[in-house]
Amino acid sequence: MRTFQLLTMLLVLLLAPMVRAESYSCRDNQGRWSFSDSLMNLPEECLDRAQTHASDETVDNLNYVPPAAESGGSDLSFDRSVREVEHDLQRKEQRSKQLQQRAEQLAENYETANADRRRALRRWNYRSRETIQKSELLIQQLREGKQQLLQELSAAALSGREEQQIKATLERVAEE
Repeated sequence: MRTFQLLTMLLVLLLAPMVRAESYSCRDNQGRWSFSDSLMNLPEECLDRAQTHASDETVDNLNYVPPAAESGGSDLSFDRSVREVEHDLQRKEQRSKQLQQRAEQLAENYETANADRRRALRRWNYRSRETIQKSELLIQQLREGKQQLLQELSAAALSGREEQQIKATLERVAEE
């Protein structure tokens, strides 16, 4: 019975999620709130009284609060900061869509080339050898395109959900 309890407890510990996301917040001397995903990004006056907020989920959508302006014209710099963040988010979204479209195109081309190759093998005639060679060359190029797209994906810093969707699409392009 004791062995069963130990095994059950070990299984629960192994299956527990290992990822934790933390964010920090504090209110400075002027009463403004500062939020960050890194303790080092908070103002110095907040370091000793920062509050930690832990989450058991991956956080891909942290809200951005630009640093407060030190002199006049704070509204303009705040608006500019907000526009820059919105522009960055739009760029990331466009990049994600572009990578997803390329992944879908690769997968469709792979499936077509593979079907052509199988069809040529089944219906052997004088053009089959040429069709098989062209299909195999195209399949190899598509596999290389998949590897290149995976490298671009890792450098793109997309959200976990978007990255998983693109990888799932690329799974349709089988390795050798």
